[in-house]
Amino acid sequence: MTIYKHTTINGFVSLILFVQAIYLFLPQIAHCQFDKKEILVLNSYHPGYSWSDEIVKGIRSVFSEDGDGVAFYIEYMDTKRLSPEISFPLLEQLYQIKYKQPHFDVIIVSDNNALKFLKENHDKLFPNIPIVFCGINNYRDDLIAGIGGVTGVAEDIDFSETVRLVLKLHPEATHLVAISDGTVSANENLLRFQEGVSGVGEKIQTIELTALPPQDLAVALEKLPPTSIL
Repeated sequence: MTIYKHTTINGFVSLILFVQAIYLFLPQIAHCQFDKKEILVLNSYHPGYSWSDEIVKGIRSVFSEDGDGVAFYIEYMDTKRLSPEISFPLLEQLYQIKYKQPHFDVIIVSDNNALKFLKENHDKLFPNIPIVFCGINNYRDDLIAGIGGVTGVAEDIDFSETVRLVLKLHPEATHLVAISDGTVSANENLLRFQEGVSGVGEKIQTIELTALPPQDLAVALEKLPPTSIL
């Protein structure tokens, strides 16, 4: 198992590492009975969300070099707008019907919710099909425990160094403000943010604005102390 880690400062570097992971893994994949490779792309979020769109665009741009050699099946789980508690059981039923026949050569997974879904349903829905993941926040080995044939790219955000840089550039700062949307990925990043601030050792207060409607967020931002950094 090879896990690639990177810092999310440069999205292009992320794509390069992700593609490398796929190509290192493909030789291990059993050949389908047809010449054309069948690839399932399982997105945690929805089309129109720039993160998901760029990932799909990047995947297509690389595999387009094979011409007609690849057949894509692209799914969007829409978990930013519908919670996994509600959507996972429904998606399990849908995919069980929809993908009863196709045999995929590999499943490409983007972001935590899709990986979590596969961990729970891999053996039932897609047994023995290898997985390549990307966009995983706060990666830990237990996220893929029990799944065979997994590799990918993990996001590794260095909050401690970011906080140190903020305080160096803005020594007058009294508050660090974290804004997040309350999704799984955001909660993972918020946890990393908290750990990063505590690891710096500086006495600075933190304010967390989580899952607020736009109007409420605007009001909260207006009330922040003038020496706050977002």
